[in-house]
Amino acid sequence: MEHAANEVLAILEQKGYTSYKVGGFVRDTLLQLPIHDIDIATSATPEQVMNLFSKVIPTGMKHGTVTIFYQGYWFEVTTFRQDHEYLNHRHPDQVTFVQDIKVDLSRRDFTINAMAMDRFGNLIDPFHGSQDLKDGLLRAVGQPLQRFEEDALRVLRGLRFSVRYALTIEPKTWDAMMKAGSLLLTISKERVRDEFSKMLEGRDGLKAVDLLSTKGLLPFLDWHELFVRLSERPGRDRFNRFTDTTSRWAALFYGNSLTEARWFLTRWRFSNKFSSEVLTYLEIAEKERLTEREGKVLLLEFGLETVTRARELVKLKSDNHEDHERWKRWKEELFLHHPKELQVTGRDLLENYKKPPGPWVKETLQMLFEKAAIEGIPNCREVLLKEARAINDNHEGSNIENV
Repeated sequence: MEHAANEVLAILEQKGYTSYKVGGFVRDTLLQLPIHDIDIATSATPEQVMNLFSKVIPTGMKHGTVTIFYQGYWFEVTTFRQDHEYLNHRHPDQVTFVQDIKVDLSRRDFTINAMAMDRFGNLIDPFHGSQDLKDGLLRAVGQPLQRFEEDALRVLRGLRFSVRYALTIEPKTWDAMMKAGSLLLTISKERVRDEFSKMLEGRDGLKAVDLLSTKGLLPFLDWHELFVRLSERPGRDRFNRFTDTTSRWAALFYGNSLTEARWFLTRWRFSNKFSSEVLTYLEIAEKERLTEREGKVLLLEFGLETVTRARELVKLKSDNHEDHERWKRWKEELFLHHPKELQVTGRDLLENYKKPPGPWVKETLQMLFEKAAIEGIPNCREVLLKEARAINDNHEGSNIENV
């Protein structure tokens, strides 16, 4: 990818345009981290860039950005610019194209993101971002409060960078974050949610929780309460042991009712699929003093991997220790593992009993499955149909008759 980016720079330079790799690429290169994408800044205007490359998408012409496809890679190319007044604490209303990379870098959020590198590896670093990386410091470019008032999302981005790169937030930058925190109310729910997600799902999610639980920082009471509740749990140090995304979020909600968790996930517009996965973990984890049958029913419904991952949540309570060997033993004792193994179908029930279709069919099949899988009743059609009659005869008002 970097070789292709350097060729893009060379093409631009051959036409007389100054060009650099910028932002996250420079930061992560200095930290010797994997590179996933490369942004390019240039003195060429968007129209001039579009004239030089065959496959170009005008992704943000108003702000000087186009996206080019070159040698199998996509590169975002933005003209050196100077931002004017910001609207709604998020985007500049107008930009002016400039010829000086240092002017362009001066509008960026943090010193560690305000560096540029040419195709020969020479560094442009007017705000000493490389030194801040060495010192483990996160510092805003220029006047910190102005940076956050321009774009309130930078508050959350700064917290995320601090967590991801293990950086201490410089005092003036931190003070400005605290003052600008209320401006996050102007940012869309999706943007806020996504920033929190990146922080919580990172390597040190617990540090993110501790930062986000800072009193007076967040204007979102519901988020703040979640972070504080987790930060005060006896088993809080176990949070980083949850390595999959669903477990991390379930751990955050653990201790809340399912109703509260469902309301929160809906309010903050998480996907239905993800919300269902988190709620499933919580439902499994909140069950206490499980009988053997109840445990085996959970295994039949959700599988061993989901159940054991969900049950890890109880370790957030310091006095709880989950016996995973018990779950493995219970699984091995099951006679069946999937409803499709059952030697009777809903059609069989309808054909053998004079009763209209309805919820009773699904309910009866589930009960038969549990009896065959857990109790070990013979999994053959005749026995299962007989058992189905017994099940439905026990239901109040049952009118099942043999055909």
